Amino acid sequence: MENGSREKRENQIEINALTGLLSSYSFLSQMEVFLQDKEADEYCLVTLDLEHFRLFNKLYSREQGDMLLQEIGKRLKEVCDNYGGVAGYMGGDNFAVVVPYDKEILRGITRITKTQVMRWTNSVGFLPAIGIYRIEDG
Repeated sequence: MENGSREKRENQIEINALTGLLSSYSFLSQMEVFLQDKEADEYCLVTLDLEHFRLFNKLYSREQGDMLLQEIGKRLKEVCDNYGGVAGYMGGDNFAVVVPYDKEILRGITRITKTQVMRWTNSVGFLPAIGIYRIEDG
């Protein structure tokens, strides 16, 4: 039964209801599909982790935290739609996106994420930690 459940899951694309992005499992499988016919070194994996997000929820409310996650998800989806890529919500306050390795796109992701956080607070303590990995092998 476990194996049948796994096969069913592999064929489904799960969208996170809050952010509108791929769930973590679907993101990983869709990232693999997306990169199959691409030159890997032209793309990068970007991860975002909102710093001190639990404190943000305590100070501004969980509802406001959810709104922030929704806005970031919306913006990341727009980046992927505009430049080609795959975006996923990894859970909690974590996002991942595969986009072309282009400094302007990467600056844009940083800028829009920071802008969304700054709509609620000007505290740098809540700004995202962003990691960028240039994919070397598809």
